[in-house]
Amino acid sequence: MFQIAYTYPNPWPASGPLQIESADTTLEVNISPEMARRIANGFIGGYITLMAQAGQPMLLLENPPVWQVPIHLHLPKLGNVGIIGMVYVDALAGTIVPLAEAEITQMQDLAHALATHFTSKTTSTN
Repeated sequence: MFQIAYTYPNPWPASGPLQIESADTTLEVNISPEMARRIANGFIGGYITLMAQAGQPMLLLENPPVWQVPIHLHLPKLGNVGIIGMVYVDALAGTIVPLAEAEITQMQDLAHALATHFTSKTTSTN
């Protein structure tokens, strides 16, 4: 399986869903990329870490379509230092696609490792 990313050249509609038409189907996407990012941020802060934030969502035309949102670890004075995982937002319903507890733990462990790496102080020898 592979995915093809396509940059949509038009802005999100001012009102109503985005309609995507192909040769064999028409799809209405109810959740905007900005709303998907906000939904993801709420989940990230509540379940993963307060030191992370949602990145730019990418729409995956699956069944149902989902917004794939990268999770960036953000450290004070350093900004985004790495991606610790992905969260998926249902593009029709606006709900988080459930993650296994092991996936959440893995993201938390990676966040901890990155934070430790970027904030560790070297000890001077006197």
